[in-house]
Amino acid sequence: MIGGNKDKSLRKIFTSKVISVSPETPVSEAVSLMEKNKISCLVVVRDKKPVGIFTERDFVIAVHRQNHLDSLEIKELMTKQPITANIDTNIYEAYSLLETNRIRHLIIVDSSGDLSGVITQSDIMKNLGLEYFVEIKNISKIMTKNVVTAGKDFLLRDAISRMAEYSISCIVVEDDRCPAGILTERDVVRLFKAGVDMNSLKVEEVMAHPVRIISSSAPVHEAARVMNKEKIRRLVVVDKEGRIA
Repeated sequence: MIGGNKDKSLRKIFTSKVISVSPETPVSEAVSLMEKNKISCLVVVRDKKPVGIFTERDFVIAVHRQNHLDSLEIKELMTKQPITANIDTNIYEAYSLLETNRIRHLIIVDSSGDLSGVITQSDIMKNLGLEYFVEIKNISKIMTKNVVTAGKDFLLRDAISRMAEYSISCIVVEDDRCPAGILTERDVVRLFKAGVDMNSLKVEEVMAHPVRIISSSAPVHEAARVMNKEKIRRLVVVDKEGRIA
């Protein structure tokens, strides 16, 4: 374990100002809340107890599967029986919970089981400190190598379907294996709220570009510095020729 951090509990780092909704909240209202507040999840509560969670990934899957989301309530799309942790849980235990359950959001509850807040994978990574990953020399050791991509002529609807099918948070738009842009789960929420036609637009028309890149030989601390400075959650890793690695 790492010196001064070993006893750090979630109490010191979780977000207490979590936005929650009831199970009967219309999906359109829930999406508006997420887009307005630039948040990645909503906790669904009944009588102060968390009964579900609705994330950006849940929404991408819903867009992929449904045609009439406006008529649904959040309870029909939320993940039921969400993973929770007590407010005094150690940060390393919390990290293990996220990894074991392959989730990115952990709901924090008090001793009565009432909602206290939420913590994300990003929050935990920031607070673990780079020394936790001291044995990792460069990002080639931890980057995702099987990058799912789409061409610029891909329809937006098909790109969203690919994100849902592969259960991924973003899709890299490529041109001859070079990154041309990126489409993320948050973009899908924003585009839905804006009322865009998912069936006719091409991904090139809505992707974020230029995309932020970094060399596969760069050290982990440099990637962390760039992401923190620019307040982004993803970097596209490229090789010496500038192609997606």
